[in-house]
Amino acid sequence: MSILSRALQLAFVALGLCLCFSGLASAQPISARVLAISVKTTNNVCRAGKPCELDVTVRNTSAKKPMTVLAWNNPLDRLADQLGVFEVRDSKGKVVDLSYIQVRRATPPPASDLVEIAPNSSINVKVALRTLSEAELPAGTKYTVTATGWWQAIWAETKQTVVANYLQDMSGSFGGDFSSNKAQVTIVSAPNNVLLTGS
Repeated sequence: MSILSRALQLAFVALGLCLCFSGLASAQPISARVLAISVKTTNNVCRAGKPCELDVTVRNTSAKKPMTVLAWNNPLDRLADQLGVFEVRDSKGKVVDLSYIQVRRATPPPASDLVEIAPNSSINVKVALRTLSEAELPAGTKYTVTATGWWQAIWAETKQTVVANYLQDMSGSFGGDFSSNKAQVTIVSAPNNVLLTGS
């Protein structure tokens, strides 16, 4: 083999390696931050008999990929309020101790516990804050409510694909923390009346 042929061969190898590593660098893993959460209030007064509500939006910020979410321990969970997904803090930033529950869930989860969010789309849910409305809190005190926690499983796939290929062994998913904006809450009459004053 001539020196020129050997040099050309090495050049092609080097070019292949460069393309390979540049492809790896550009194929960054998808972050849980691809899902953005926002909260706002939907009514002004919160009573034990008719709890105040949060309007919660979970948005898929990816322009190309659908996201399928396991709706456990996050704002899409029907037990979100009872599980402490919505953190309440007083005006000094101290977490308010409310009555929450713990649940044990069997795996694999049922397909009904998966929520698909299309690219550049969002899911909206309303959450009744019963734990807050039933708490005995002093009147005239301001609080903030934030959705905070950890996504247990997100797939960058359609729900149908997840059910067919990944749900049984919970493979192919990723997770990460989440935190929303703050909705401000003011207690106007203890213990059963709460005024929501903005978001």
